[in-house]
Amino acid sequence: MRLLLGAFLLALVALTGCGADETAPSPDPAAARPLDQAWEHDLVLPPNSYTDPLAVAKRHWLASGSFDNSPGTTNPTPNVPLPYTIGDSRTGDVTPLPSLGLGPVQAIPGTRFFVAVADGKVAVIDPAKPAFVWTKPASIGTEVVDMSATRIWMGRTTDDGHPICFTVATGRVVEQDAQCLAADIDPPNVIDGVSWWPNPRIVEVPGGGRLEVPVVDAHDVETRQPLWSFGDVDVRVEDDTAALAYSAFAGSALGLARIDYAADRATLRLVDVRTGDVTQTLGRVDAGTLVGFSGKVAVFEERHPDRAPRITGYVVRR
Repeated sequence: MRLLLGAFLLALVALTGCGADETAPSPDPAAARPLDQAWEHDLVLPPNSYTDPLAVAKRHWLASGSFDNSPGTTNPTPNVPLPYTIGDSRTGDVTPLPSLGLGPVQAIPGTRFFVAVADGKVAVIDPAKPAFVWTKPASIGTEVVDMSATRIWMGRTTDDGHPICFTVATGRVVEQDAQCLAADIDPPNVIDGVSWWPNPRIVEVPGGGRLEVPVVDAHDVETRQPLWSFGDVDVRVEDDTAALAYSAFAGSALGLARIDYAADRATLRLVDVRTGDVTQTLGRVDAGTLVGFSGKVAVFEERHPDRAPRITGYVVRR
């Protein structure tokens, strides 16, 4: 999702002077109180690092390892994997863990664990130790397609079409398994019986051009009835500069949150999961893009051209 938004913003900036057909609600971000910053940490991310290097689980965040082949900059030994950086989202304390190699790391939903895939291997990481719970050859696929708290499905199926999974706890390969099937077909994001997921849509821009807009659709899990959609975009031009307003959604311990980005700020709001209506404004952050919620901490990533990337934690309260 963050990659999609990044590409989307670049496209909008290039279209200075154009606006979208529909306008997003854009409450004044200055009206929200600043969230309390708990910690911050500068990251070592070489130019050739994995494109979306951060993942957030229940109590920890992880910056994925990378190969750095630029001697004299961030890694004294070129082509050797940089370690994962694992941080405690409550305290900001960080610990390194030897990298599996160049590849993505994702949080396993409903657990404190991460799953990493790289160099023909798949592994589950326990960030609390930190250590690998298990490491196996990626024999049943090359990337994680779906997950649950108990199963990891990498796209491989049996001859009759049943998914083949790794168990999260031990890395055992299972077939004809109800939990594996559920990881394949269950909705990916569910809160209080409502599933929600971003679905890109193409918007015609006045004056020419087309943009891919991230739109969230919410459905009742049992009836599959559509409940609401949100994802309009507002483009304002001030002093020949495009000012952007758009929104993203994320699950949190407090419920479904809407993050409204405008005027270089992110305003965090809780919404009613069945209507999409705002129920509470949690506060604002004056820089960065949300990576995700880790317990009661909102983890943000900041990218700047003149200094190292930074990850920052903000305390979120009702």
